[in-house]
Amino acid sequence: MLGHALTYASGADVPVRLLTRVDHNIGWGIERAATEERITTIIVGWDGSVKESQKVFGRVIDNFLEHTYQRSLITTIKHPLNTMERVILILPNNIVHKPGFEDSIAIIKGIVSQLNATIQGLVIRDDLEAYRKASEQVHPNVEVEFQSIDCWNSVYKNGLNDIKSTDLVILLSARKGTVAWHPELETLPKKLASMNLENFIVFYPTEMKETDIRGSRGTEIPKELLLKSDYES
Repeated sequence: MLGHALTYASGADVPVRLLTRVDHNIGWGIERAATEERITTIIVGWDGSVKESQKVFGRVIDNFLEHTYQRSLITTIKHPLNTMERVILILPNNIVHKPGFEDSIAIIKGIVSQLNATIQGLVIRDDLEAYRKASEQVHPNVEVEFQSIDCWNSVYKNGLNDIKSTDLVILLSARKGTVAWHPELETLPKKLASMNLENFIVFYPTEMKETDIRGSRGTEIPKELLLKSDYES
């Protein structure tokens, strides 16, 4: 698999350095490699298989997403990207306030520019003007047509009702416990896969630091708060 990746990248004049890791499990190996090699972007293929036992994508991908802060793209691509004519970008409520939002939009607009495609942004229950202003400040200069979506169900019924094989759907998601996270984001990848979408990417922006999901679980209190409370008492 590494050999095929090297051949493919060489054909696109992209420099590649092969790395091999031996670890207790695949997720830990990815985490350690990302830290040791100062990797900024993790791209992982997902076959779209849906099992009731898996949380979101499966044990390996879920594991490293939970313990990394680098931008990560979970991809299901069944057609060559150069055949894509339209990109549909799903933007959850409050995602515009995420630290890595503008960085993510720059990368997505860069992809659209190289594909010479159009881009449509589906904004879920949020202020369209905030997204327009943020997008205009990001290069390259690619126009994004933003559309308001009133609820998650409307995404499936209206936003994704006429998908073609030349469409690329990108969900700008959020790790659990971070800005813009919503419970629907835990099930949305499975729903996209069940719709038999042929080309889609779940894009997790860069976080400021390693994700801390304790607050989202509601079972632990940060040590700093405990120490402060003990001192004040």
